[in-house]
Amino acid sequence: MRSSKPKCVFSLFVFFLCFHLILHPCQAQEGPTTEGYTCTANATINPCQTYAFYRASAPDFLDLASIADLFSVSRLMISEPSNISSPTSLLVQDQPLFVPLTCSCNSVNASMAISYANISYTIKGGDTFYKVSSQNYQNLTTYQSVELVNPTLVATNLTIGVTTYFPIFCKCPSKTQLQNKVNYLVSYVFQPSDNLSTVASRFGVQTDSIVEVNGNNTQPLDTIFIPVTQLPELTQPTVVPSSPPGTTTEKKGVITGLAIGLGITGFLLILVVGVLIFRDGSAKKRRGIRGDEEKNLNLHKNDKGDTRLKEMEVSLMADVSDCLDKYRVFGIEELKEATNGFRENCLIEGSVYKGSINGEVYAIKKMKWNACEELKILQKVNHGNLVKLEGFCIDPEDANCYLVYEHVENGSLYSWLHENHNEKLSWKQRVHIAADVANGLQYIHEHTRPRVVHKDIKSSNILLDSNMRAKIANFGLASLFYALCKSDDLFFDISDDGSSAPPVRAR
Repeated sequence: MRSSKPKCVFSLFVFFLCFHLILHPCQAQEGPTTEGYTCTANATINPCQTYAFYRASAPDFLDLASIADLFSVSRLMISEPSNISSPTSLLVQDQPLFVPLTCSCNSVNASMAISYANISYTIKGGDTFYKVSSQNYQNLTTYQSVELVNPTLVATNLTIGVTTYFPIFCKCPSKTQLQNKVNYLVSYVFQPSDNLSTVASRFGVQTDSIVEVNGNNTQPLDTIFIPVTQLPELTQPTVVPSSPPGTTTEKKGVITGLAIGLGITGFLLILVVGVLIFRDGSAKKRRGIRGDEEKNLNLHKNDKGDTRLKEMEVSLMADVSDCLDKYRVFGIEELKEATNGFRENCLIEGSVYKGSINGEVYAIKKMKWNACEELKILQKVNHGNLVKLEGFCIDPEDANCYLVYEHVENGSLYSWLHENHNEKLSWKQRVHIAADVANGLQYIHEHTRPRVVHKDIKSSNILLDSNMRAKIANFGLASLFYALCKSDDLFFDISDDGSSAPPVRAR
């Protein structure tokens, strides 16, 4: 008779193995981390222009303006790739859209870099990292990744109005993928009702190509990346959804009531005007007062003057109509209050003033009306190494335009190099500044259509934020190039405070 001892040993081994897997299930699973998708900067074309697949949703994101604000782009940048004829069109629930992203490999700590598009978001009442990530951005990021990118913010104690950065997951194609004509890796959130074959069919690609990029362990609500040569043409609804039952009858009743009310009001208005005209005519005949005629003439002149001002304001607003959906339009009184009437104690440099509006600090640039071209250029760019335009103001009375920028705390590179500071820039900081400027220039030279050339790169136009990272400012002399732009002749010296070092070439 055979011994049963080996069978007992094997059974015990299986028991302890299963027990271990129950206690440690995470060790038996593989997939992307909740903090994002790790990357190596040299392994891909970095940064790159790509897209995220987004669905319109009620109640806050059923128009292109609100979605464009959410991703810091213009309506036109969404409507064109999404096959929508008019940027002002209203959307329906779950209508598909392609939202452009500027994707790059970003270091989040000393040992980790993840691939994402850095989107700024202003915290509102009731917001949490989880709510904004899962609802507003529809799981294109995770709250764990948001916490990683915003280490100074406390997730359980967010302040309304504070600017937060949401890392929208994305990837840039590798050199091998580019050789295989993969131009975009579209970010797509895998839905519970999806399977890989239906997703592949939607984008016109093979299922194997999706598995090759993402692996074969895709879970619902994971962000996956669809390799495409070009964006597929989205099929958009052509019929406006019908009104809920009873709405048409209610509208007819409202219109009928308004028509009757307006008719009665119009009749009474005509009657009152007729009486006033009759009384005025009788009075003039009795008194023959010439002074009233002169007064009426002056009023007519004033009306004509007001009309000219209104026409001028309309003309100025028409020049920047493409910018209205992306930027906030400030009132002139709002800016005067923020800068104490543009007094010298609020002056930063030149014609740039520091002002506080609703607790937020801005840099306000005052200029004669020649900002239209600068506005058109600024609405085409969105990069962490470029100073962000928050809004503008037009004052037709004195023909001034005011550009309202984010306030960059540590001032210009010029002041750090030439003015008396107790602390000088370290070489590590100087190298970071040079790299930041190079990244900003590469973005405007290679990732804008048409390409933008700054034409005024100097240390006074490079600003340093609270982390001593550089942002390029002052696009007043910038222009659009429709041909390939070369940056071989752009130099600036990060050591021009007297210390010895070679100039840095910005490419």
